[in-house]
Amino acid sequence: MKKILLMMAISIMAVSTAFSQIEFGIGTTAGTKLKLNDKGETQMNIGINGRGLFELSDQFFLSGGYTFFLTYSFDNNIGNYTIEHNYNYALINADLNYYFLDEIDFLIYGMGGLNYGMTRIKIKQSGLPDIKDTEGHFDFELGAGIRIESLFGEIKYNNAHENLLFTIGVYL
Repeated sequence: MKKILLMMAISIMAVSTAFSQIEFGIGTTAGTKLKLNDKGETQMNIGINGRGLFELSDQFFLSGGYTFFLTYSFDNNIGNYTIEHNYNYALINADLNYYFLDEIDFLIYGMGGLNYGMTRIKIKQSGLPDIKDTEGHFDFELGAGIRIESLFGEIKYNNAHENLLFTIGVYL
């Protein structure tokens, strides 16, 4: 996994120098309702974020990215059976960013866009075949962000799970 992340970072840096109006970044995202516990209650989950930023004009930018949230699992015991639940969740998004404040190394922006969320579920039951299911859905998101030099932070409302996404990261 470390080798894959290192190769991704090197590739992103190499491509970003070739395309000056395109920037690439990495970060971490926390979603407020993207994890279930064994009682079915929603909890916070964190993920790894990769993104690109394309300049359309001095105030408008397109951003797009991919966020993979940590896999989580829990077990339910029903009588003599144990049911193991494994969940994976990922988001692909595209946003239009508008910069309200654009100082030399300090930016504040609003954003809106679409995302495609994917959930993969695997259920293992004692003595029975595994059950696997994948579900996808399109949703909208609205948010705001701040950028100081190459560091950025964002907060978005994602209507898929009616949750907030908090992202911090760096453009390479």
